[in-house]
Amino acid sequence: MPVNYKNTNKVIVRAVIVDRGASQYITKSKTGSIVSRALVGSLINSDAALIGGVTGKKITSEIKSKEITFAINYSDESREIIKTKVGSPKYNEIVKFL
Repeated sequence: MPVNYKNTNKVIVRAVIVDRGASQYITKSKTGSIVSRALVGSLINSDAALIGGVTGKKITSEIKSKEITFAINYSDESREIIKTKVGSPKYNEIVKFL
């Protein structure tokens, strides 16, 4: 059964995800790993020191966006674009119509 949205006469018929937001990626290098590899490489020659330092351990983590954009179709044939946060009451109401 369609839910009345925002206490108006508009009843949601359909919802479509338009944008999930942009994820960010953060790469961190372990300083100890870089330094130790560079030191070991320097025992061989200067090129090996550079290569050893560059190839130190790196950890990449993803930070997902908490915003999502929906295109909403109402029973009166009007449309609306809504941007909301994942997990919000508005989000929870809209996802029922995906």
